Amino acid sequence: MPGGWKLLLSAESTGRLGALLTMIVVLGCLAIFSSSARALDKSVETYPDLADRLEAQRQQRIREKAQNRKKPATNTKAEAKPAKETPLEPPELDDRLNPLPTEEKKKEPKPDENATGVVNISILDENGPVAGRVIIKDIKGKTYGALPGLKGAWIDGSQAFRLPVGVYNVDVTCGKHRLPWGGVIKSEKDAETRTIVQTGSYGLDTIKGWRQFDPYVNTNTKSEMSNLYSFRTLGEFGIAARAEGIEVVGVDGAWGMFDSRGVIFSESRTDKRDLSLAFAQETRDRYLPLFSWTESGEGNLYALSTSPVLPVKNKGREHFETYAAVRDRGGIAILSNPGGKVIKLSSGVAGGVAGHLLFDVNAGIMPDAFDVSGGGFNLDLWYFMLNLGYRITALAGGPDARGDEAMDIPSLSSYLYLPENKLTPAKTLDAIREGRVIVSNGPFIDFSIDGCKPGGVTHPSRDPKAVFVNVLSGIERTDSIAEVELVYNGKVVKKWKGGKLQKSLAMRHVQAFTDVGWAIARYRSMNSDYWAFTNPIYFTTNGYTPPEPIMARINISLHDALAGKALAGTVKVYNLGVCIETIEVGAEGGTIEVPPTARLVVACEGYDNLDFNVYADGGARAMLDSLAKENKLRPALLNEAAYGKMRELLRNIEFKAGMVRAARK
Repeated sequence: MPGGWKLLLSAESTGRLGALLTMIVVLGCLAIFSSSARALDKSVETYPDLADRLEAQRQQRIREKAQNRKKPATNTKAEAKPAKETPLEPPELDDRLNPLPTEEKKKEPKPDENATGVVNISILDENGPVAGRVIIKDIKGKTYGALPGLKGAWIDGSQAFRLPVGVYNVDVTCGKHRLPWGGVIKSEKDAETRTIVQTGSYGLDTIKGWRQFDPYVNTNTKSEMSNLYSFRTLGEFGIAARAEGIEVVGVDGAWGMFDSRGVIFSESRTDKRDLSLAFAQETRDRYLPLFSWTESGEGNLYALSTSPVLPVKNKGREHFETYAAVRDRGGIAILSNPGGKVIKLSSGVAGGVAGHLLFDVNAGIMPDAFDVSGGGFNLDLWYFMLNLGYRITALAGGPDARGDEAMDIPSLSSYLYLPENKLTPAKTLDAIREGRVIVSNGPFIDFSIDGCKPGGVTHPSRDPKAVFVNVLSGIERTDSIAEVELVYNGKVVKKWKGGKLQKSLAMRHVQAFTDVGWAIARYRSMNSDYWAFTNPIYFTTNGYTPPEPIMARINISLHDALAGKALAGTVKVYNLGVCIETIEVGAEGGTIEVPPTARLVVACEGYDNLDFNVYADGGARAMLDSLAKENKLRPALLNEAAYGKMRELLRNIEFKAGMVRAARK
């Protein structure tokens, strides 16, 4: 080593030497950096595309940093030296496909599915126990209907029955004028749970004097709900009726209720006396049953009667003969769904018993009531008949009210005005004939004009009359009053508006009724499922009478069917099965007048007798058949000219009787 270096490394100069070396290193680095910068600047000027690449690299680094910030923290050491992947050995693969058995979890013991508990439900109002309809559903929505100790869905005040252990939703109703109840009950194993249902009245003071009424209930209807709506005795049926708030009902199928052999009671058996006694017992038990049956072969006619006698079915008889048979037994003939479909007759295609109205009004053989449950055309036809001057009571219920497969008992069809405390069958039928009826499926209308109620008669006058209307909606939450209308001779003359959630409305009004005719009050709900209207209050003069029936005028002549020779003979006139007159007819013929419902038996000596049915052979049935074939029957029933044509036809019947010689014995 040179001597100069020894001097620099001497102990005395160590501090100065360190500083000097540091300075030299720094200056060298600066020189190198300056040279690199000049070279870089020169390259940028010479190669401009490099700047683009550098900027792209810078932007890429910015994006990578941003992405790394979003990623979760990882083990950088592990990433730096990833573990080598090695293939799975066969034992490891087997373990994945068929894992080794693990310790089984302890299973909870299954509940006893056959365990039951006793549930006791009591229904009370302010006066004590009342009958009610009980619907029980489990948490899955399954309805329990046919339970041991609970026949159907109705109980009389209180009932205890068994249910599988669990929690149930319960809905209880007690007719249309008691508040419904809903709650939860629990059935516990081998225990008894008591539930008290408290219900209150809803509008009972408003409907005082009016009895809820269903004219036709078929207790033998077969349907998927038959387990709910079948009854072993008339007493059980009575409980169901009271639970629905119905005090008067027409019972069809009652003849089979008391015959263990399944044989229907008929006129030829004395068992009808036992059935009458059973009905009498129910009358004493706050429930009035009438006998109801479907009579017409077309299925559009049913009847109400106080007698359990079942009439002979309509075989070979005309519809007006059925009307007469019902009245002879003290009953009421009801035309169900009169504006319904055209029904084929055994003799042709005429429109069932409804289609016969063109003939009936002229013949004077009319039903006592229309069942207008279907609404629509039924109501139009009823209004039309009222405008013609006929008085026909409107009812609702019957076999067409809720379809072929439905039962009638869980419903309300009409209100009947029977202010007397004691119900009797005779007074009930009189009230129906007189039209003291409100047609409704829940809502109620109290309607009067100068104190006259539906079915009553007053006089037309230019002086205003006091109109009172008090309406009450149905108990259902979805039913509220939309409007109330006063209808006079088919036209709305006054309208009152309701509102959402409005459940009652009382109106006072003065109105002049100057013309002969009728007036009703009509209820419209916010929900179209609910409706009600009254039967008419009639306005008549002292000399006014309903349209008189006509007599059929027949131009008759008798002759030999082969020779054409004119004959003389006799004509026996039978009306509704009774011979009412014998008429002599000369060889020159003549004109006779007989009821349109008559049947003529013509006799000439030496010839076979000849029958002539005025309705079937005089052209009336042919006219109805023609209208039905042309699909003009429904319009014809609302056309006064069509009734006039029927009258004209019946007044000009040509009957040329061709007599056939009797065979010699």
